[in-house]
Amino acid sequence: MTHYIGVDIAKFVHYACIIDHLGKVHQTSFPFDNSADGFQLFLSKFSSYDKGDVVIGFESTAHYHENLLFIYVKNRIQSMV
Repeated sequence: MTHYIGVDIAKFVHYACIIDHLGKVHQTSFPFDNSADGFQLFLSKFSSYDKGDVVIGFESTAHYHENLLFIYVKNRIQSMV
């Protein structure tokens, strides 16, 4: 089952939610900081899912998405910018 994670990028605090391929909500919107601790919280929200079944989408707002994109690449997670 594919899980889609939508992320609203901001300067200090990002928001994300998780749905499946049928549109069922698995995690309502939650905030996480644009920091190492925030990224760990973000990753923990879907750590039980198979990485091959997770697709993350976000808008590239200025340069604020770059730290999060690095986390995706480092953890080999699919992303759509």
